[in-house]
Order: sequence, then structure tokens, then C-alpha cells
Amino acid sequence: MPRTTLPRRLRLALRGLPAAAFGLALLATPNVAQAQWGFGLRGGLNMTPDAIQFGGHAQRWLESESLPGLGRLAIEPSFEIGLGTEGGGDYTTIRVNGNVMLPFAVGETDGVRIHPLAGLGFTRWSIADCPFSGLCSFSNVGLNLGGGVTFKQRFGVDAYIGLGSIGDFALMGKVNFGS
Repeated sequence: MPRTTLPRRLRLALRGLPAAAFGLALLATPNVAQAQWGFGLRGGLNMTPDAIQFGGHAQRWLESESLPGLGRLAIEPSFEIGLGTEGGGDYTTIRVNGNVMLPFAVGETDGVRIHPLAGLGFTRWSIADCPFSGLCSFSNVGLNLGGGVTFKQRFGVDAYIGLGSIGDFALMGKVNFGS
């Protein structure tokens, strides 16, 4: 019998099926946690490559019933566009992050929380006026590790390093709506 292969687009779509199923399961599990959605705007600086970044994020806050000591956990996917100049050329970056944060109250202060964060990052660079026709756009995947502070769940600052080739350091301010 001859072996048949699936069309390329269908194969690529099927590769993403486990991640999509995990995401849908996370969205549809009300008893794992009491969940709340929020969204916001973000902006800041990225070092190496130097870029001004701006974008948005969503937040899914989870209250853990099965792990009472854990408290609130936030899953925060974000999308950022960066504009920069390095080595005499202009470039644009597109960065997609999927971070998890675990906030802790600071002393007796109401509304001030610090949080460690960790997650995955994907960065796409596009270089304008590149003399090398085939090497003007490239992508990288890596890990984000860092932390931040949030004030009354509305305003915050995150600082994180990128492990891998996704940028060395980012300092981002954010405004949250909802949650």
C-alpha cells in the first residue's frame, strides 16, 4: 500500500493541538481555582538589543483551593513590539511571552505585592535595510526569569532576564484593567 502524507498546513496545525488543548483545559477548569480575567497595557525598555517596547497583556488570576498556602497565581501572556537602532541599522522586534507570577503581600501594607516570575519567551527580529538578503529576519525562543512589584493590582513594574537568545534584560511598566 502506498504511504500517504498529510498536507503541510494540516501537519503544522496538528502539532499545535496539544498546546491548544492544554490552553482550553486551563480556561475551562473552574474548580481547580476560582479564576478571574484581566488585561492591560505595558511599555518599557529592553537591553541587548536596545529597544523601546510597548504592547499589551492578559492575566488569568487563579485562587488555589487545593493548595491553600499558594494563594493567588497569575498566568500572564503578553505581546510587545520593540523599536530600536543598533550598529547603524534600524530594527523591529516582536516579543511574545507566557509568564507565571506568584504575588506575595509586603508586610502590613495593603495593596503592595512583590512577585517572582518565570516563563517562556519568543522574539522575532526584523532588520531594515539589511545588506544580507537572507539574514535580515530571525527568531529565538528562551526563558524569562525575574520579578516585579504591583500596586493595588492596577500598576506594576516587572524586570526580567532572558535566558537564551531572546534579549538580556527587560524593564517593563504596566497598567492592569479588570481582575
